Amino acid sequence: MDPNEIRRMYSDVLQGIDPKNVVILHLAANVGGIGANREHPAEFFYDNLMMGVELMHQAYKNSVGNLLPSERVRVPQVHPCSF
Repeated sequence: MDPNEIRRMYSDVLQGIDPKNVVILHLAANVGGIGANREHPAEFFYDNLMMGVELMHQAYKNSVGNLLPSERVRVPQVHPCSF
């Protein structure tokens, strides 16, 4: 996670837009599958924590109206074999 990338994202996305009217849904995560998660749990936790912190900080600095982290977004549960 590169903080400069997040700053650049906000700069690009908010260009010409009133940030108070913006809602950001933070659904991104660094994941690697079951094996990688078992081998490197601290690295994935740290990467995702820092990504969220930087997204919140930049939202604050850019006066973004709302930032909804993934814990607050409700997605309907769909069974993967429901066809």
